[in-house]
Amino acid sequence: MLKVMPFKFIKSYIPDNNNWSLNDSIFGFAKVRITISPNCKRILLPQRINDKIVYKSGTFEGIYFTEELRLYLKIPYYKFI
Repeated sequence: MLKVMPFKFIKSYIPDNNNWSLNDSIFGFAKVRITISPNCKRILLPQRINDKIVYKSGTFEGIYFTEELRLYLKIPYYKFI
């Protein structure tokens, strides 16, 4: 998490009408934009700001593992754009 992750771009997936979901055929790492509500009491998804790992609410982009994102889809405080 402290160093930039090497990656190879495979394909782009843009959801229709901001209806973001993960189907079973998507597996690996994904760059996503996430909005975490300020009402969320336990923020579990880290962000990198100035080479430091922080946990805070707001809107940000990051690269996350799709299996991890599937878990956050179930939490109402996390919105994927």
